[in-house]
Amino acid sequence: MLAHVSNETFVDRFAAAWGSRDANQLGALLHSDVVLEGPLMPVLRGRAMAVYALGQFLKSIPDLQITIHDSMLQNNVVFIAFSFRGTVGRRRLEWQLVDRIELEDGLVRARVAYFDPRPLTRALALRPATWWQLARRGLRKLRGPRTALTQ
Repeated sequence: MLAHVSNETFVDRFAAAWGSRDANQLGALLHSDVVLEGPLMPVLRGRAMAVYALGQFLKSIPDLQITIHDSMLQNNVVFIAFSFRGTVGRRRLEWQLVDRIELEDGLVRARVAYFDPRPLTRALALRPATWWQLARRGLRKLRGPRTALTQ
């Protein structure tokens, strides 16, 4: 069953959650069985995994800002055109995105992000310390989540 959500209401919540730079506020927009897809990241399944990944992303760009350019709601699908701005290392970046978001009961059930990843990959390539952070994260992913028994 779809809860009625207006375009403005959801887009305002989306902008406020990103503007907070708080992964838990972003998580409050997500369905428990959310699926997030986009360039430069594996498919994320479930709210806990998504909140963790969003937190890591926000830590990597602590001054991240969002600007909403346009949006459209059709049935239970919202399209949001926006840009992110922030600093990676000492390099100031801005990139444009379009998110296609499927809503269920007013929460994000699925999201596909469309953007050109080249500005981010260039910035990361010029910051070798970031390579090691990404490599460590990749190794942790291969090993799986740490539990009290494996720590």
